[in-house]
Amino acid sequence: MSVDTSTANDALRGYDSAIVARRPEMRALRQALADSDAGKCGHWVVHGETGAGKTALLRILREEARTLGHLAVELKCTPVEGGVPFAAARKLLTQYGELLAVNEPATESLCRAAEALSCRKTLAADPRSVLGEVLAGLQTATRALTAAAPLLITVDDIGSADAYSLDCFSYLLSQCDGKGSLVIVMTLADGEPVQAPAALEGLRSGARGRIHLGGLDLPGTAELVASLTGRPCDDGLAAACREATDGNPLFLRGLARCLPERGKTTAREIAGIGPRGVADHVLARLARVSGPASALARMVAVLGDGADSAIVAKLAGLDCAEVSEAADVLVRMRLFRDDAQMAFRHPVVAVAIREQTSAVAKNTAHLQAAEHMHRGDAPADQIAGHLMAATVPLTASWAVDTLRSAARYALSRQEPAEAVRYLRRAVQDARGEDWQRVATQLADVQLLTDPSAAIDQLCDMARRGVAAEERPHLLARLADASFFFASHPQARRKLAEAVESVAVSQPHYTADTQLYRILNALFELSTGEARQLAERYLAADPQEGVLRSAAGVLKAACAHAAGQDGGAALDMVKQSLRDPDLYELPNVAPLSAGTMMLVYEGELDLASECCRHGIAVARREGRQLQVAALLPVLAEIAQVRGQLREAESLLRKCLTTFARYGVWRANPSAVWASAALVGVLVDQGELAAARTVLNESGCCGDMPTTWATQSMLRQRARARMASGELGSALEDLRECGDRSVSLGLLNVEFGAWRRLAAEALHQLGRHKEATHMAQEELESVRGKATARARGDALRTAGMVIGGDAGLELAREGVRVLKETPDILALARAELTLGTLLRRSGDRIAAQESLAQAYALASRCGAAAVEAQAREQLRALGRHRGGRAVTGLLSLTTRERQVLADAVRGRSNGAIADSLFITRRTVEIHLTSAYRKLGIQGRKEFAELFNRQELWALLTEDAAKK
Repeated sequence: MSVDTSTANDALRGYDSAIVARRPEMRALRQALADSDAGKCGHWVVHGETGAGKTALLRILREEARTLGHLAVELKCTPVEGGVPFAAARKLLTQYGELLAVNEPATESLCRAAEALSCRKTLAADPRSVLGEVLAGLQTATRALTAAAPLLITVDDIGSADAYSLDCFSYLLSQCDGKGSLVIVMTLADGEPVQAPAALEGLRSGARGRIHLGGLDLPGTAELVASLTGRPCDDGLAAACREATDGNPLFLRGLARCLPERGKTTAREIAGIGPRGVADHVLARLARVSGPASALARMVAVLGDGADSAIVAKLAGLDCAEVSEAADVLVRMRLFRDDAQMAFRHPVVAVAIREQTSAVAKNTAHLQAAEHMHRGDAPADQIAGHLMAATVPLTASWAVDTLRSAARYALSRQEPAEAVRYLRRAVQDARGEDWQRVATQLADVQLLTDPSAAIDQLCDMARRGVAAEERPHLLARLADASFFFASHPQARRKLAEAVESVAVSQPHYTADTQLYRILNALFELSTGEARQLAERYLAADPQEGVLRSAAGVLKAACAHAAGQDGGAALDMVKQSLRDPDLYELPNVAPLSAGTMMLVYEGELDLASECCRHGIAVARREGRQLQVAALLPVLAEIAQVRGQLREAESLLRKCLTTFARYGVWRANPSAVWASAALVGVLVDQGELAAARTVLNESGCCGDMPTTWATQSMLRQRARARMASGELGSALEDLRECGDRSVSLGLLNVEFGAWRRLAAEALHQLGRHKEATHMAQEELESVRGKATARARGDALRTAGMVIGGDAGLELAREGVRVLKETPDILALARAELTLGTLLRRSGDRIAAQESLAQAYALASRCGAAAVEAQAREQLRALGRHRGGRAVTGLLSLTTRERQVLADAVRGRSNGAIADSLFITRRTVEIHLTSAYRKLGIQGRKEFAELFNRQELWALLTEDAAKK
């Protein structure tokens, strides 16, 4: 007989949708019913974790069997009855008696079996003595019932059945096989104790099938939640519910009933729901199974997944062996994950148990765990989790320090919101000087997440008053907040009032406010104004050493920019940069200005060392904006050294950080970084990318007069020159010159605008004006500027003046720049020299200079200079004697590599081995290279490559490729 599927589905309608989601399992059990209808007997084992729906599955199976005309018997085993012989068999006898008619012959056998079981003394003395009578009664009744209709027996929680009852089930199955229509379906809870392991294993091993009830899948979860809430369950809600419960139907029911009736529930809110019914069910089950397992589950629920096992053991009152055994029980019950660390498989269970634990118990556990971990030097972020969970005040000083350390670690992971959470708790509990330190750290972090709140926090600290040693740092923070975020006049006024509150109690408070103004608006003041303010502050003889160092750097930087006291200014900067407290100052304007001055003066190593130390300190304290503000200095150093890609990467990282934390794009540091990036992109020949940066920075039109916009004007002019917009570029450069005067930027190091203007005029054919400007620039740098500035001025003058005079100037420029680390400037100078030499007819010398320019530009990645040098070399190659150059330029990457190794004297076999190619491939590449170079073979290498420029062309480009 086949099962009527439509009838079966009709029977399932209206049942719990968790069972409807068990369609594959129901199909298997339905087939078992069909087999019993055909005279086949057997038994099935359904197992799964607690709450998987095993009992409901049996209930629905019985209902379906009755619908199909089968007889159905329900048995429920309990742990209490597990120690009573024949407890489950006694229940089966009772059920059989109700099904059999009074005059049925099998009734007499049942009565004898029941009478045998009623003798308690006999059962207590020798239960096996009545086994034969019980088996006979059950066998006779089973045959009588299966003769009338197929029989289904469901046994819930078979693990709690006694051994004698299990023997009875085994006997019935063995006697009915092929002689009746008996099906037994039994459930077994994963990981829970079994009363008779040996007897049960024998029964399980002979089962016709085993069905595992795992968690519901996503559609099943959605179906169950929708049926319980009475409204549709979208994929997001279903996924969050399944994540919390691992699809366990019982836990899903508890969770769904706690969902709000209206509105959308977020995944975070769902993760925080802990139904009381879930906790009661799990804890009751655990109490029956294992006391240590119950204690362990409670403690892990409170302390959180992954808690240290030693701490859990101590707080739960368990020894190591007990913890190990309890954890094994929880894993077998599928409540814990089978991982290296203790963790709940169902987050909802952990939340539910935690919520049913008293506040006193939770606070005690978290504080004891935190103290234990602190003594063991555990990571601050792990300790902080317990401190944050405690709802009582944190009175210990180490607790506040731990929260501060955890905040720094959170910032290193780019999690400022988490850092704010730690610090707000620390501010709440800290007292005295601890409070001041935490409050300032909180303000630092809030600058990244909520600048308005940071400003309010700093102003509140100013009104409250801080210790004398903290005043310099508060003053610097106020300046930083204004510099990065106070674009609104109201915010600026608030910060200025706070500065007055900090400084008014000091004898030199007027000087303090002046220093604040320098730190806040350094790049908006003229060099004269900034220097005067710094001098007044120093004249007030402030006691705070770090502020003296900061003022000293700013005074020296302003003097340097104004072209005054170059040697003395450099000495003052070096002296101030030796002050370790300067690197701890939250405002990096002094450090940035000082290190840039070192770069201009050619002190690249010292500048890099100081800058990197400042970045390390800022990163340690989680001050990401200050880290970003120092990156342009490193980018400038990289650019001077010819590392254009590195410079681009640093500048983009700086601008990305500013954008992430909401720094307004007109901020001087942002404009400065954008200008530097435009310059680097122009050097690399990426004009479209340079124009994009210009547009994003908002610097395509008029700009205010500041130090930073001076740099932007100059780089915008370079971009326009490279694009052929010479007239617009010249306007930018003349504006740059006018503003330099108004700002007092008179140092010859800032005279690049004049050199660029001379080049633009030269390209426009206005040679007289170009020559005048180039000579004026040349005169200004003689004896006053660094070698870099002199070399650049000589190169420009040579280009513009031309002829023999220009040639001598260009040669001198190359000689000067060879003594500097500026590789790209040297490449430009070699290009200019090579061009002038070619025009003069000295082709051999021209090739040498152009080849050097090409090689240097290739090393830097300066595509514009590289392209110009290549074209010049190709132009030379069209004349007699130039085939070697054009041949080298036409070689493929592999041909250059093979040829370079061959010139070095390596054999074809050695070249093949080093490049992982065949000897024949080497020969093919060499033959092609010889043809392009116009030579016959290796014997002509010495003659061909006796010129330095050709060897440079080959090896530099081969290395680059």
